[in-house]
Amino acid sequence: MPIQPNDTLTALPVPAAGPAAAPVVIEGTLDGLEQAWCALYRAQPASPFLSWPWQRALHATCLGGQRLQVVAPVAAGRPWAAASFGRGKRRAVRCLPVRTVCMNESGDPVLDRLLLEHNRPLCRPGDEAKALGALARHLLTRRPRWDELSLGWMDEDVWRSMEPGVAGLPLTVVERGRAPYYFVDVEEGGLDGYLARLSSNTRYQIRRALRMYGGAEAVSWSVAETPELALTWFRDLVRLHQAYWNAKGRPGAFHHPRIREFHTRLISDPRAREVVEMVRVEAADGPVGYLYNLRAGRNVFNYQSGFDYAGDPRRKPGLVCHALSVAEYGRRGVRRYDLLMGDSRYKRSLATGSGQMVRIALQRHRLRFVVERAGRWMRGF
Repeated sequence: MPIQPNDTLTALPVPAAGPAAAPVVIEGTLDGLEQAWCALYRAQPASPFLSWPWQRALHATCLGGQRLQVVAPVAAGRPWAAASFGRGKRRAVRCLPVRTVCMNESGDPVLDRLLLEHNRPLCRPGDEAKALGALARHLLTRRPRWDELSLGWMDEDVWRSMEPGVAGLPLTVVERGRAPYYFVDVEEGGLDGYLARLSSNTRYQIRRALRMYGGAEAVSWSVAETPELALTWFRDLVRLHQAYWNAKGRPGAFHHPRIREFHTRLISDPRAREVVEMVRVEAADGPVGYLYNLRAGRNVFNYQSGFDYAGDPRRKPGLVCHALSVAEYGRRGVRRYDLLMGDSRYKRSLATGSGQMVRIALQRHRLRFVVERAGRWMRGF
């Protein structure tokens, strides 16, 4: 009996990828495919942005006309890959609209400011190329009314492993953006062990800042243990974050009410405790700052932050909060502390490694894209 989109699917082991030709594919809502989605995520928890709580909050925050659908190729009666797809529009040139399909994003210009990184289809390790190929073929044959498939931001190495999956399809690969990301390969050894891996200048700044807070032993690091406390700390983080960026004439990451609505939904979800870690670092005279961290497997991703910059600028609250987090996560068995995209000085100072994110789009053979590429080529002269 074929699987229907809203059947209850048991969390059985994820099957291997099916044949490349004409796979069976089902479509449904995220709620209708919950158990399948969660089983696939557990098989490879590579990105917290693909976790059930994040995607559930995204789907719930979308406006009615922006409803996302889950597409899942099936083998042996069970999905072996999945991704959710939203729809949006942009303009190639002034008078030529482009209909976009967005993988694991909404297509809503407000919600897409959430900036999903490390994107990919959900599947077992090694099945990424087959998964992308199966999803793209399904969209080409069953959802013909689109011009561009946005794959979002993904690690360049991941993209290179996936690219063969769309070879031979009537699609043009376009790199729409490129940015570095930085991370710390976490090791046991505590704060001193981590600082020894940094430059002498960064090491000096962090140690001086800690002395100004009364020493490392006078500064506490803690994670909110309940959704209620996490929401309280989130509001404190937003207040500090917005005050800092507004003082610089910038809107800040949380200025739009729908963005705050999304994060409130996510943090309030009891199941989000597996993903969201709201961290507070506190000294004797009050909070040093807050970190909005996301966890996937043994990796932690610093998504946003809010620091108390009042007082002596040598206190370096951001460096202190991140350094103490790396030390604490080392004791908790974390493998990597990912600072995500952005070429900020503090990320370069704290990182032990880096990579490249690329923003990839797959374009159908349309005249509007020929015009768009010609326009860009002419502007280059």
